[in-house]
Amino acid sequence: MSYDAPGKDGCTARQHLERIWKQTGRKPALLEDEPALHPAVEHIWSWFNQLSGTRGGGFGPAPITFQEIDAWARLTDSRPTPWEIEQLLRLDHIWLSETAKRIETQATPKTTPKK
Repeated sequence: MSYDAPGKDGCTARQHLERIWKQTGRKPALLEDEPALHPAVEHIWSWFNQLSGTRGGGFGPAPITFQEIDAWARLTDSRPTPWEIEQLLRLDHIWLSETAKRIETQATPKTTPKK
């Protein structure tokens, strides 16, 4: 199962599981086997998931913009450094690339060999 693939509601399974964890205080079993992030970057991953969960898009997911990062930082009273912002944008680029590949794979019609 890919925890980072957006579902029909636009949220990933990971985001749903993390919300359950936050609401119940109990880590879902599906997240137990996840590799741990280095503590120095855990907050960046958390920030990315917060931002990614609010992304817009029409014909596909839209990239996270500087304006969205600025608004998020002000609303959450976060103070990301320029390096942390660069990492958020890198994660977003990777996420968008992987999502585009997944969408392309799902959109490719399966053909059956002619007899």
